[in-house]
Amino acid sequence: MPLGDRVLLIAVCCRTNLTLRQVALLFGVSKFAAHRVVDHLAPLLALTLFARRHSPDNVLVVDGTLVPVHVRAIIASSRNYRYSVNMQVGIDANTRLVVAVGPGAGQPQRRHSSP
Repeated sequence: MPLGDRVLLIAVCCRTNLTLRQVALLFGVSKFAAHRVVDHLAPLLALTLFARRHSPDNVLVVDGTLVPVHVRAIIASSRNYRYSVNMQVGIDANTRLVVAVGPGAGQPQRRHSSP
């Protein structure tokens, strides 16, 4: 699969409510091949989009929150007895997203939890 198609597959997977199986059908690949593309390239793509240097004069704001999830297989109960994942976001003074950190790639709730 060409690199452009793989990047488009990741974008469709992250920005739609389609399941990985449906996205795989759209691109004519197996569900497992689509999962490998998302698992390997999504973190690299996220790093390249936001890997720019900020000058020391720039103000960056970092905030974190617990996002409730329903899939309990890979998460642990927090102190408030909700099942949740820790999402952290960094923005600059112009409210542009600098970085968003959440659950690892390939986890079901990742696709719809982070921007």
